[in-house]
Amino acid sequence: MQKTMVNMHTKVQVNLDVLTKQIETSKNNMTEMVQAADTINHHVHNIHNNLHSMASTAQQMDASTQNMTLSVYNMQQGIGNINKHIPIFPP
Repeated sequence: MQKTMVNMHTKVQVNLDVLTKQIETSKNNMTEMVQAADTINHHVHNIHNNLHSMASTAQQMDASTQNMTLSVYNMQQGIGNINKHIPIFPP
C-alpha cells in the first residue's frame, strides 16, 4: 500500500506541475489579451478623434462652398448690371 501511495503521490505531483504550467500559460495569454485590448482601445479613440476632426472639416468645406456660391451669384448680378449700362454700338 505504501508503494501505491508513493506512486499516487508522484502522479498527483506531476499532474499538479502540468496544471501549474498550464495556468501560468493562461495567465500570460490573458495578460497579452489585456494589453492588446488596451492598444485597440487607444486606436479606436484615435479613430474617433480623427473622424470628429474630419466631420468638422467637412462642415467648414460645406460652409465655404456655400459662401463661394453666393459670391459667384453676386458677381453674376454685378456683371449683369454692368452689361445693362454698356451701350451697344452698331457695326
